[in-house]
Amino acid sequence: MSEIFAGFQKYWMVHLLLILYITMLAYHAWKGNRQTKDVTDYYIGGRSLGGTAIGLSFFATYSSTNSFVGFAGKAYTWGLPWL
Repeated sequence: MSEIFAGFQKYWMVHLLLILYITMLAYHAWKGNRQTKDVTDYYIGGRSLGGTAIGLSFFATYSSTNSFVGFAGKAYTWGLPWL
């Protein structure tokens, strides 16, 4: 039991940041749930998303696809050391 508390004492900052992060996620989930009225709000944000949110979403999708497809080709060319 003392090993568990020793871990908390050593990594207290990590645990504090994790608790803060989970609290922030729970708050945003609660706030989003209160603002969601129907399926349109859930799927497309009630058509109120600005260009910045749409641009960031597009960039995240593009970079994810690029890394998935591009890294697979590079791994095929270079072999196991690339992975």
